[in-house]
Amino acid sequence: MLAPCPRLPCIAIRFPLPTGIGSNNKGDVVGMTSLPQGLWWHAFRWTAAAGMEDLGTLSDASVAVAINDNGVVTGHSGTADGHGHSFVWTRAGGMVDIGTLGGGTESFPVAVGPLGEAIGYSIATLPPDYYQRAYRWTAAGGMRDLGALSGVESYPLAVSKKSHIVGVVDWSDQSQHGFSWTVQRGMVDLGSLAGGNSAALHVNIQDQIVGDAVDQDGNPRAVIWAPGQAIADLNKRLVNAPAGMVIEVATGIADNGVIVAESNAGTVVLRPLGEAIIDAPVVGPIAAPALGRVGSAIASKLAFTDANPSDLHHVS
Repeated sequence: MLAPCPRLPCIAIRFPLPTGIGSNNKGDVVGMTSLPQGLWWHAFRWTAAAGMEDLGTLSDASVAVAINDNGVVTGHSGTADGHGHSFVWTRAGGMVDIGTLGGGTESFPVAVGPLGEAIGYSIATLPPDYYQRAYRWTAAGGMRDLGALSGVESYPLAVSKKSHIVGVVDWSDQSQHGFSWTVQRGMVDLGSLAGGNSAALHVNIQDQIVGDAVDQDGNPRAVIWAPGQAIADLNKRLVNAPAGMVIEVATGIADNGVIVAESNAGTVVLRPLGEAIIDAPVVGPIAAPALGRVGSAIASKLAFTDANPSDLHHVS
């Protein structure tokens, strides 16, 4: 998460309208900014030591979307033929067009891995149709199609510090499953809770994957895939959760197993047993009538749990 930085107001004067999109563990930021003339957007890299740096462009506009801890950047830029390609930028080599898959015309970046590999998807051609496939690009091997199992299209969504990629595969019947990809095993279907849709959204260094899946009643549920284990509904692993709380999608998992998720009560943080617990109440969903007359009192219910029995709580 980005914190306010005293340098940014000065940057905004020199480069109007900067927009940060990605960052690394060192606090370096990448994104896009308009040039002083206001004609095009250019990708930028910002560091506390050097400030904002224009990364240039392949032809016209460009945007940087991700940066790893070694300073390798990936992004997207317009090309001279009127299309758009993913690029990789390094201090030594500058901006490099990494091309497309299968004679396609477009490629789009998602992330950059610890080894400098670029992750994204490319629009390729399979006459008479176009399809989108996840790719992994390396300086040594170029752009590689990660496949789509028995499906039609695939999209990567995250890569871990071990170069473990996760994302989604679209099947021909319009359904969707999460996938895992590693150099050792290739692409693996992660399955779902009850034969419905699923999506793998994030992965940590322990190869724990989180996302969401549809249960047997058609409801979205936050899920986790752990090494050697089947998909699990996180709602069935909660301890002392407030009454009525439902975790619907897990959007991120840290290397220590802490999960960020969305619930029917808002954003929540899930901590593994044994982790330090923040001494604050956990509030569940508010139950209230769907409609109420303006100015009239309505009855509502709220459930919460608190690890500190001495706390006082007020509702107004």
